Amino acid sequence: MGRERWGALFFAWILLVGALGFAGEKPTASQLQAFAELRRKVEANIGVDLDAMATITGITADPDLQKIRDTLKISLDSLELQFQDGKINPFIGNFISEGQRRFVKVSASGQEHSRPLRIGYFPVAADPFHWAHLFTALEAMAQLGLDKVVFIVAGSDPRKPDLTPAELRHPLAKQMLENFSEFFAYSDITLQENANNPETPGVLSSNGANDGESNIFHDLARNSHLAIRAFYLVGSDHFNWTVEKKGKIQDDTVKKIEENMKKINLGFAAASGKHQLVAAFIARNKAEITDEKIAELRSKITYDLQVMVPTLSYSSTQIRNYFQGKSLDDKRPLIYLPTGSYNFILKHGLYAAKAQ
Repeated sequence: MGRERWGALFFAWILLVGALGFAGEKPTASQLQAFAELRRKVEANIGVDLDAMATITGITADPDLQKIRDTLKISLDSLELQFQDGKINPFIGNFISEGQRRFVKVSASGQEHSRPLRIGYFPVAADPFHWAHLFTALEAMAQLGLDKVVFIVAGSDPRKPDLTPAELRHPLAKQMLENFSEFFAYSDITLQENANNPETPGVLSSNGANDGESNIFHDLARNSHLAIRAFYLVGSDHFNWTVEKKGKIQDDTVKKIEENMKKINLGFAAASGKHQLVAAFIARNKAEITDEKIAELRSKITYDLQVMVPTLSYSSTQIRNYFQGKSLDDKRPLIYLPTGSYNFILKHGLYAAKAQ
């Protein structure tokens, strides 16, 4: 058995052991059936999509393609087990509307839950959206025991002139997330155009350029009626207190979150202790983040830090390079691209898309 297969089996064992963590209300027979139907829908959607892209690329047998299929099965196996044990419930965290972004908190029996919602917040540029984004979120749900992951797609940012316009990226993101139904949610928070005001926590700056470390607090402020254990999902390149950029020392994610927890206009403290925060850093491998650095940063903060290593790791840059004719890897980068993203790129001529 190859190293990839052993890795997949070990990951599955870790998820199943981790599923023995916290207990909750057991689902009824009808809820178990609803989850089984949700799983079948997701597996069918993804299976059709992978087969369609295999036809486009001519690549039907590839280790990365098999890794995508294995990751889907392993993650859904873990989520189904955790749902059966009452530890997660992807059906409880639905938005009333995108504009309000307030969650409805309903348990398996239709009553209000006694435990906090466990919600992942995943800020992404999604330029373009690809399978590594989506499966990292699914694995985060399985590894961290989350009810749902909310994707916070970046808005327009004057600091990033090469970023594809938000009016193109956001509709595509919503389309991609539909394939995962109840597991994921889309937030339009980066598109809000109100001025920050200490009297109205949760309201955004007018240019939509708030960073992810602020946006998670805006979303939590609008859900101050609920108890939420929020998991901020972010790349390990931000696992720093400060970082040097263009010759200047700037605050990085760990420090930003610590300071934002105390800001009155972000509303975290005003939630009467209902909310808890965890920063979960996504690493390509364990060696990226040492135990010594974890201990150092934990000594400076009042929230929790965790590290996860997803099975799939891929960069949007690699996909953009393919469409710009810079890739030496033939059509393999397309393995990581859902057909919806692929067709959208061609339709709008993004990344100077070459003729296929």
